[in-house]
Amino acid sequence: AHASAGRFDEAEIALRKALALLPRDSDALFNLGTILSSKGMHNAAIDAYAASAEVNPNDVELLYNLGVKFGERNDRVNEIEAYERALKVQPQFTKASLNLGAAFADIGDDIKAETHWLTAAVNPDTCKPALQNLAMLYEQRAAKAIRSLNSATTKDQAIAIAINTDAILASAQSTIERIIYEFSDSTWSSRLLRVLKTRGRVIAVSDIEQAITHLLKATELDSSDASVWLALKQAYTLTGNTVKASHAYEMASKCAAPSH
Repeated sequence: AHASAGRFDEAEIALRKALALLPRDSDALFNLGTILSSKGMHNAAIDAYAASAEVNPNDVELLYNLGVKFGERNDRVNEIEAYERALKVQPQFTKASLNLGAAFADIGDDIKAETHWLTAAVNPDTCKPALQNLAMLYEQRAAKAIRSLNSATTKDQAIAIAINTDAILASAQSTIERIIYEFSDSTWSSRLLRVLKTRGRVIAVSDIEQAITHLLKATELDSSDASVWLALKQAYTLTGNTVKASHAYEMASKCAAPSH
């Protein structure tokens, strides 16, 4: 009652009195951790949650809160341990999977981050944030791969890197499309357009027809982007299709022309 009314000091005193009588009361320890967290006493909150977890090691919500507190303190080792303990008890507890992915991403382990976010994406309650994290992860991977592509020294090396980069971009595309269409979130449309444009330019190194396919899809999203039409013009020129190359150039010119 004290806590619900915002009277945290009184609530803390009452809980400490209860714990003086029953020091291993898991609920009281958990509630004390919540009160201390609300008061900004994060280290003390961690101690209370940890003590509660010792008494009740199978309480996934408790282990989740403990992970959150360690995360706020940037203690990744203990944060990861708390979430992993929660998932060991309840493997489909996807709130822990979502945060565990972020913790692994923070220490540079994007493979484990991806694994946990894919798990979180299965649950409707955590699906959208998991997909958003995955999309950004794939975009970061693609950017790194493109840097390698730009420094390729042979054609064969460039083709191999381009194929790998396109596969990464394909994952980004499908993930972003899920965000847009499953959650009616059009704010990601510009990112989808960017991915399609990038796929078109990257895969042109090894498969010009596939590049044209990606670029045409980009024009369906935004027909006013002159850079896409110029990329199409170049692609059609390489295939010897001068009619379509000319049309793409005309479209690029219209897009670039100042409006009146």
